Amino acid sequence: MIDRVIGRRGALALLAAGLLGGCRAAPAEAGRGLVTLDGGTARLALLLRREQAGTVAVTGGDPVLPAIAAVQGAPVLDLGGAGGLDLEALARLRPEVLAGHRLPGVPAELLRGLARLRLVRRTGDVRADALALGAAVGAAGAAVAAWEAFERDRAELAARLAARRMPTISVLGAGRGDGVVTTVSGSTAAGQVLRALGVARPAAQEAVADGPLPFPEISGERLGEHDADLLVLLRGNAGSVREQPLLRTSPAVRAGRVVEADQFEWAALASLPSARWVLADLAGLLLERSAPLLGIGSPGGLDRLRGFRAG
Repeated sequence: MIDRVIGRRGALALLAAGLLGGCRAAPAEAGRGLVTLDGGTARLALLLRREQAGTVAVTGGDPVLPAIAAVQGAPVLDLGGAGGLDLEALARLRPEVLAGHRLPGVPAELLRGLARLRLVRRTGDVRADALALGAAVGAAGAAVAAWEAFERDRAELAARLAARRMPTISVLGAGRGDGVVTTVSGSTAAGQVLRALGVARPAAQEAVADGPLPFPEISGERLGEHDADLLVLLRGNAGSVREQPLLRTSPAVRAGRVVEADQFEWAALASLPSARWVLADLAGLLLERSAPLLGIGSPGGLDRLRGFRAG
């Protein structure tokens, strides 16, 4: 009996023992559609109207899973969590195509034994990654159209904002451990969209925007350097950074100049679906003073996804 959820050590053991033969899928023509290998690819496939039979939820509790099922009108199987892979479930599903970024800890040779494997190297360039992943999931033309729609929306919003006095915006999230506060760099959806719109952030955040870490930590004594006209506090499964004691002294918090945004989308490594989500949030926030949407699977979130797919 093999472990249902495996990491790299278990996968290599399977390969060495030659146990993949009993798990091999049927030929491609008998496969059951598409399985995505990460949350970003799952979101893109959903955006591009490609039905998914399964996905690997690398981040535990990722709300994209129920959102996929609701929007595509068919169930999607969760094939992993926290970097693992449910190999038995994947073999039983017998997918035709596995597509996405490389799954941490799982050798490509293992996946090639189960389906046609289309791995895409993450570059951090939203357009390049979207077009490559779009081709991988079998929707190259739709990916081009989705990118062009995003660019039109971004240019239109930037033009409208250019005629207004824009607030400075600080983005803060909860880090690992109690009392740890982080921000987002230019490798995240929020960082890239804010920069593309020309929205100013505190100098301390601009200074780390091009750094190597996607979520630089902020020490308590320097938190004051991250105050701004408007604080965007990220909320995820573990709650909101608003609950951190360090923020109680923030002038913006005391003045009520605070909104909460979805951590899964804003703090995602930059991708076209998350960039579209952040752009829509900022359009509502800066033009209409409406709060960002919390939850990709909420009623408002599902409506937004359906709108993205339609346009």
